[in-house]
Amino acid sequence: MVSDDGFKRQLFPLEIPWKWHQAITAPALMLGDKPPRVMVCGPKGTGKSTLARLMVNRLLTAGPSPNGLIDSVFLLDLDPGQPEYSPPGQVSLLLLQQPNFGPPFSHPITDVTRPVRTMRAHALGSTSPKEDPDHFLRCAFNLMNYFDIILPRSPLVVNTPGWVVGTGGDILVQLIKNLDVSEICYTKDDEKPQILQALTQAAGNKPIRILPSQQTCAVAPRSAAELRDMQMLSYFHQAGVRTGHLHWDASPLTHKKPYIVGYGERNSAILGVMCYGDWPGAEYLSTLLDGSLVSIAVIEDVEEAGNYPDDASPPPPVQLTVSRAESSDIPYIPPGAAGFVEPLNPLTSHTIGQALIRGIDLENKAFHILTPVPAVTLASLDPVKTVLIKGTDAAPGWAYMEEVAWRNAREGGLGAGGDIGGSTEKQPWLQEIGPGGRGAGAAPLRTRRFRGVERS
Repeated sequence: MVSDDGFKRQLFPLEIPWKWHQAITAPALMLGDKPPRVMVCGPKGTGKSTLARLMVNRLLTAGPSPNGLIDSVFLLDLDPGQPEYSPPGQVSLLLLQQPNFGPPFSHPITDVTRPVRTMRAHALGSTSPKEDPDHFLRCAFNLMNYFDIILPRSPLVVNTPGWVVGTGGDILVQLIKNLDVSEICYTKDDEKPQILQALTQAAGNKPIRILPSQQTCAVAPRSAAELRDMQMLSYFHQAGVRTGHLHWDASPLTHKKPYIVGYGERNSAILGVMCYGDWPGAEYLSTLLDGSLVSIAVIEDVEEAGNYPDDASPPPPVQLTVSRAESSDIPYIPPGAAGFVEPLNPLTSHTIGQALIRGIDLENKAFHILTPVPAVTLASLDPVKTVLIKGTDAAPGWAYMEEVAWRNAREGGLGAGGDIGGSTEKQPWLQEIGPGGRGAGAAPLRTRRFRGVERS
């Protein structure tokens, strides 16, 4: 006879605590009555995303249930800063048909034929809900509503942002109150006990499990910003799925042929550009967009976007005013009376992926963009319903440094003292602005954005 503690140790080693085991296995026991809908929340660095990943794996590998074999689990990923499958800066509803055993940068998603698919997504234009909490909540409620109407009899795991104080706590309370979940798991942080009372009140009759924090180490091996860069690198370097496995292309993005996306009145492939956040002014659009990341959004017809309750009013027809910049002729959606551009209504729009504007051809009025979104998907887009959304995040510095790393690897690695090696005159997007030869980081480098330079 095995003692209770011995039984726990046999099933789960020390790195998975017993309370976590209970939280992971309990949702599977509910499948006989109603598929579980579990929300995972908690401060950042407490193991929230890991717990959500373990729950999904448990549901997919739990075996037959009274309702049949569970072959699909849905993940409502509401963490735009550290998403599991999607590129940073968006919230998504995903269909999962295989367990996940790797970090987010090991399984980016764009290919529609994979066993992990995006059902619906919205671009926030930021890696945090703080830029526009109301828009974040509208997007979250729309994704949940889509799930309720289209896929109500499937298991669901909801992952939330790790911002739980101040406005972040208010957002979390609204999510708990308005999302139809059957259970809430909160990975507590002993330094922030004040949030528990508000969450318990918001949960009402919904059961809430308080779980201990599970930090992997005292100091994270990578910062959140570095992990986002790694995820974007992985996202843009996909080479498709072959023999059931995702492959990557290690060559720099400067070696890839871009898509030519016209924006002139006669050759336009898009309706216009939207700039979330502070409005930069039409005269600065070409400078702002050159070398920046944008989200590709699609405006839906009211009939196509009719996934709303029967007792609710249908969304109004989409009417966007489009203007053109005098200097570059780039079409854009101008700001409203409040001085900023109103985000797209999540009821009548969705996001299909992200793109990097590698350069702008002002003479031919065309963007040169790089994106892992499948060509067949891009070819099906309607120009009058396609919008490029520029967010508030910083420029992708990793994209400007790839050519340097690739050349250094071919020329023998780092130079003396650990500097980047070689002359920056060889690099079309870098300029040395300080003394060199004093180790990595000693010589400041100024990035010059993509200028559409073609490489053989």
